[in-house]
Amino acid sequence: MNEDFNITPGALIAVALLAAACFAVAALSPRGEGAPSMEVLSDRVFAIEDTVQDGMTIRDAQTGAVVARLEIEGDLFAMTALRSVTGRVGARPEAGGFTVRVIRQPDGTGFIQDPATGRTMPLSGFGPDNAQALLSLVEA
Repeated sequence: MNEDFNITPGALIAVALLAAACFAVAALSPRGEGAPSMEVLSDRVFAIEDTVQDGMTIRDAQTGAVVARLEIEGDLFAMTALRSVTGRVGARPEAGGFTVRVIRQPDGTGFIQDPATGRTMPLSGFGPDNAQALLSLVEA
């Protein structure tokens, strides 16, 4: 099936102007600068390691000291929260460890952040008890 396809000069000019407008908007748009700055009362970076028994070992990233051990029974929600900020979710998370930063603000609210990407999530979305449990790690 061979049909002639004619493009009128007006249509060609319209497409060219539309493409130019898209490129101009993209070039002139302000670039994102990551997560907005926030007031930090205290924070701590943790190195997270998955254990053979389907748990997690949480270490202070600076000293290597063990801060907590999480078990799949009873701590599954906290484990999922820690993995979610780094995109490590699912039945079989990626091998190897990862780091997270837990941030407490002066008003008591908290955030969890992936230091590698800057992705930040408010702890309020995990419920008050879970948020407090994660914030307690900052002071441990």
